[in-house]
Amino acid sequence: TRTLRQGMNGPDVRVLKGIVRAKSLLRGTGVNPKFDAPTTSAVRRFQKKTRIAANGVVNRRTARKLVGSMGSSGASWYGPGFYGNRTACGQTLRRKTQGVAHKTLPCGSKVLIGNRGRFVITRVIDRGPYTAGRSWDLTNATRKALRFSGVGNVRHAVIKRG
Repeated sequence: TRTLRQGMNGPDVRVLKGIVRAKSLLRGTGVNPKFDAPTTSAVRRFQKKTRIAANGVVNRRTARKLVGSMGSSGASWYGPGFYGNRTACGQTLRRKTQGVAHKTLPCGSKVLIGNRGRFVITRVIDRGPYTAGRSWDLTNATRKALRFSGVGNVRHAVIKRG
């Protein structure tokens, strides 16, 4: 909702860095909440690729293009009946556990998941889903953070493979 430029901080900057890193436009820096010089360069590269004025500033148009460039696929959620059980990646599933299940991404892979303007950077902690047409299973805590209704499409980007 705000225009982002170098020197700014916040969770929206962290999401921005996740997207440009997933697109291999940003390397070597962590996904921290600081809009630094490498981020400005990555945004310029993205803007040039998408034929937007390459100024390194993320305005509404650039933000829409960035989000639109993310993948979109089916998702569902799981949780309450599985609390206390171990995930396929060895973690105990609890009420506040944030994470996602994916069939093929390695355990520990860092992903950016979005739903209706809300984004979460989390890790693959389990295998699934096992229902046709769905690529992601969100833990209940992740579902709540995204205000995801239950079954539908989410935006996604792989920031770092396990």
